[in-house]
Amino acid sequence: MNGVALAPIGVLLLAACLIAISVSAVCDTSLIKQTPPEGGAGFYVQVMTVQSFRSLPDPRPRLRNSPIPILVLKGQCDNQKWGFTNEYLQLFPDHRLVVIPDAGHSIYREQPALYLAAIREFLTK
Repeated sequence: MNGVALAPIGVLLLAACLIAISVSAVCDTSLIKQTPPEGGAGFYVQVMTVQSFRSLPDPRPRLRNSPIPILVLKGQCDNQKWGFTNEYLQLFPDHRLVVIPDAGHSIYREQPALYLAAIREFLTK
């Protein structure tokens, strides 16, 4: 299982399903050769979901100023632009941002213990 991207809401779902690790997704590129690809998501998750984003109504107006606390995780070497992260932070005023050191976009692959610890800590507070 890979980490979750910080991007427009629809991309969040797609990023959670990514199955391959690329050079731009990790801090330590030596992990690419060591990590076997997982199967199961394939074309539909990677391509068809992206195509359907345009047909979905923008959920951000309904989510704006939501009182629900959220956890935003970002890898130190994440290849996603900070603008996506900032959009989440502005959209949800009750947020906690945790930057995971020595991790790229695939946080769970590179730093599984830190990833799980951040989630556990967030859920217990």
